[in-house]
Amino acid sequence: YGAGERFPIKFMFFGGGVTALLGVRVIVVGLGFALALLLVHVKLQKIRWQFDPRFVVTMLKSSFPFALFRLYGKVYTDIDTVMLSSMAGDVMTGWYAASHKVLRIFNFVPRSFFGAFLPAVSKLAHATPQDLKRMIERAIKYLAMIGLPITGGLCMIAEPLILKFYGPDYREAVG
Repeated sequence: YGAGERFPIKFMFFGGGVTALLGVRVIVVGLGFALALLLVHVKLQKIRWQFDPRFVVTMLKSSFPFALFRLYGKVYTDIDTVMLSSMAGDVMTGWYAASHKVLRIFNFVPRSFFGAFLPAVSKLAHATPQDLKRMIERAIKYLAMIGLPITGGLCMIAEPLILKFYGPDYREAVG
């Protein structure tokens, strides 16, 4: 954005920019983490702080595949924006990214659903394949029952959402 141009997100009206937005995010995540620690300490178990280098190394080694998986997932979900930028330019990439951000808000639905679904599936791991198949089919039906209305609703309110959050310059993100 050049001199005098407004950043399109309404949050930026308060005089900040991307740096201010990231700063607020760091503060909010830090406060959430501190609150979670406090709740665990008070309600569940007293936290005793100690540093064990062998444990740290063990945890880093065992978490490395999960970190790689997370990195792969991030690249997989964002590579389309990078590719579009090189093929179609910044304007079309901005439109695409704006509409994609609105859709990503609802990524928590399948993640939460399958996070809650995993214990039930692991309990059925020793059951018959038919029981496991039936449970997975039901899970997919429930997820579709949740996802289809969200998708339909988003299609109906896409233009007002994009205009409200990004402004009239991003009207093309709807189409």
